[in-house]
Formats: sequence, C-alpha cells, structure tokens
Amino acid sequence: MRRYRLVINLLILLAFLSGVSLISGKIYEGFKEGSRAPALPQPAAAGPVPGAGGNGEAVQVTNGSPNGLPAAGGVQAGNSLEAGNGPSPTGLRPNELGKVMILEYHLIGDKEDRWERRYDNFRQDLERLYREGYRLISLVDYLENNIRVPAGYTPVILTFDDGSRGQFNFLEKDGQLVVDPKSAVGILLDFAKEHPDFGTAATFYTLFPPFGQPKYWKEKVRFLVEHGMDIGNHTLSHSNLGKLSPAEIAREVGGPVKLLKEVLPTYEVKTLALPYGLLPKDDSAIRAGTYAGVPYRNLAILLVGAEPARSVNDRLFNPYRLPRVQAISSELDRWLGYFARHPEERYVSDGDPSVITIPEKLKGQLNAAATAGKTVQTYR
Repeated sequence: MRRYRLVINLLILLAFLSGVSLISGKIYEGFKEGSRAPALPQPAAAGPVPGAGGNGEAVQVTNGSPNGLPAAGGVQAGNSLEAGNGPSPTGLRPNELGKVMILEYHLIGDKEDRWERRYDNFRQDLERLYREGYRLISLVDYLENNIRVPAGYTPVILTFDDGSRGQFNFLEKDGQLVVDPKSAVGILLDFAKEHPDFGTAATFYTLFPPFGQPKYWKEKVRFLVEHGMDIGNHTLSHSNLGKLSPAEIAREVGGPVKLLKEVLPTYEVKTLALPYGLLPKDDSAIRAGTYAGVPYRNLAILLVGAEPARSVNDRLFNPYRLPRVQAISSELDRWLGYFARHPEERYVSDGDPSVITIPEKLKGQLNAAATAGKTVQTYR
C-alpha cells in the first residue's frame, strides 16, 4: 500500500507541475501579444505635403476638389513623410506664396555695364539659374497662375527691354536667314538643346521696328511666337507716359498692338514694361483702351528693377506694379545669394498647377481670387 501511495503522490505532483507549466506558457504568450505595437491607422485620403518639415503633420484647406498631391519619387500621396525626406530633387519644400524673380535685361553685347550684359555672361546666368534649381516660365503663365515646373523647383521669368539687335540677330548664310548664336535668342535656344527641361520662355519688350534689322522685323516676331516666346509692349517710341494725355497714351500703347496685329492677327500682347518706370496718376489708359479701332488690354504693368515679385497667390499681389530684378552681376548675386540663404522665401513648386501648397503659417496671406477653383494644401 505504501508503494501505491508513493506512485499516486508522484502522479499528482507531475500533474500539478504540468498545469503550472501550461499556465505559465499562456501568461507568457499573453505578455508577448500585449507587447506588440498596435496596428497603425490607415492614412487619410489626402495626406501631408512631401518633405514638410517640423513634425510632419499636414492640414488641408481646399477650394474645389479635395485632392492630395500626386505620388512622386516613389512615395504615395497621403503617406506621412519625415522632415527633409520628401521626393523634392532640390531638397526644398513647396511654398507657392514665395517670391518670383522677373529678370530685366537690356542690351546683350560685347561689353558689361549698367545697361548691357555680355554674351558670355548671359550664358553663365542661364547656367547658374539652372544649377540653382530655377526653371523658365512665361510671364503670362505666371500672371494666370498656371506655373508648370517640376516639384521642388523655382520659376524664373526672363524679360528683355528695347528690342536691340544683340537680343535677336539674323545672319545670312547661303541665302538663308539663321539665328545668330551669339544673340540672346541664339544662346537661349542652344542652352535649351543641352537642357530641355530649362525651357525657352522669355518676353521681349520691343520698340518699332524691333531688333535693329528693320527689313527682318516681321520674320523675327513670327519666329519668337513660333518658338514659344512672347512679345510685350514697350510703347511706340519709348515715351515718358507720366507726361502724356490719355489720347497720347492710347497711341503709344495701342500703336505697337496695331502693328503686331498686322503681322500676327491672332496674337495677343498682354503686358507692358514702362519706359523709365514712370506712370501717370491715372493709369487706366495704360491698362486698356482702343487705338485706331484696335483694342488693347494689359494684364500687367512692369516696373524698372527693385526686387523680386510676389506670388499671384499673395493677397498683396498687384499686377499693375510688378517689380523686376535688373540682370546685372551685382543684383543677380544679391538676389540669388539671398534666396540661397533664405530658401523659405522663394517660390517653390509642388509640381501640380491645380494644387497650391504653402506653409500653414502663411495661410492668412492667400489671395482667395487667385486660388479659386484650385486645391489649397497647407503643412506645418
């Protein structure tokens, strides 16, 4: 009997120990389950801005369709990104309330001075702009808030005043007219062959007849328009508009439009660069009018020099007082250097003209009229 009791006690002990082991295993498994990270919530349909800094949070404010940014660089729209790790090739965060440089060139020639840029220096300007993340857009696209440059890049606008021969020159070769490769137009076209993504957009504010070769002026204006460049108004005779009557202003401003209509019937001259930067107290005759039965209308009036222009999305934007940056070494160094040190102040595209992307702290600066019909996206 004593032997049987010993066996029974051993069996009871073994059963007890097995139970403890089973319970301990359950407790351990439960501990492991509880220590796992909870499932991450699914991202919202429209997510934060790629490359948004700070804590990476984004806030949406929309006019129209609430679309997020398109997928870019392998990152799906709607996924949160850590600061500085967005797909921007320049490393810059989008800011479509930033400043835009409208560069103001005059003579392009063999020497360098206050009103003349040497041919080789003009070429170097293009190289520098390209290297520092700038891409050409037309002035009209800027005014119409239709900026199409890749995400992370900054639009820049080229303007040329007075219509000198160095800006656009034809050479006669084997009985054919060819663009002088040393002229601004020739340099632009050649640079675009090497860098197709830079573009050739530019606006030429000419006098009449333009470009120093009177017998070819019609061929030249046709050539510019056919190659995606624009012709602006610089008045008929470079007059001081501040001293003219409304009727005289209509002649000075409407005269070039009439001449161009005879050569390019469907082309619209949409902007005017002020001679001497001077305006009359009442500029209504400059903005729109009729001369010799031909109507004219200017979307913008450009000043002489001063500083970069505001974004069209800025509530303080004024198209009839558009400043420019004079394209001489000192001013180019000044403003390109400034934006290199303060990249948050330059316009940086999000790559989608239908979406306006800005830092949340700038939301109060938005121009509601300019952003109507577009999606406005902000980030912290």
